Amino acid sequence: MAIGTARGSVGGSRVAYVTDIIDLNPETWHTVFSRFCNEDREEIGDIDIDCVESDRPAIFQHIIDRFGADKTARV
Repeated sequence: MAIGTARGSVGGSRVAYVTDIIDLNPETWHTVFSRFCNEDREEIGDIDIDCVESDRPAIFQHIIDRFGADKTARV
């Protein structure tokens, strides 16, 4: 199962790196924080785990199995 290490548009955030939210060091890879936070962006930036579309049903099922259907929801 392939999962991204930068976690959405927050991949350029040094704060996200030092707080262990992302594994990719933006200083080393010169990623751009403006993908996450800039005045022209119309939607709020996200911090998420990117995964292959075909793996999503298995991930959702794992979450339901672990926490219970009564404590999970798809948004």
